[in-house]
Amino acid sequence: MSLLFPEVHTLTAWVTYLVLFFVVSIFVNILKQVLFKDRDKPPVIPHLIPFIGNAVEYGQDPYKFLFKCREKVSTALLLCFAEILKTL
Repeated sequence: MSLLFPEVHTLTAWVTYLVLFFVVSIFVNILKQVLFKDRDKPPVIPHLIPFIGNAVEYGQDPYKFLFKCREKVSTALLLCFAEILKTL
């Protein structure tokens, strides 16, 4: 057995742990957004994938994204780009 070709069981376990980590982190991210809202800060625009936040949707069409967010919440909003919170 070499390091380049690990056993199938070991590779399957690593893939399972990676998928489980990804699913749990998405679940925790959604719970954090729904349950732990800070009333002293502007509302956070919801995002599904942790560590990426709203960056993908913003990168596709920034003006459309910002106008859609402004319609949802207000003029002041909090965006999450790669786990960096920005107030607009």
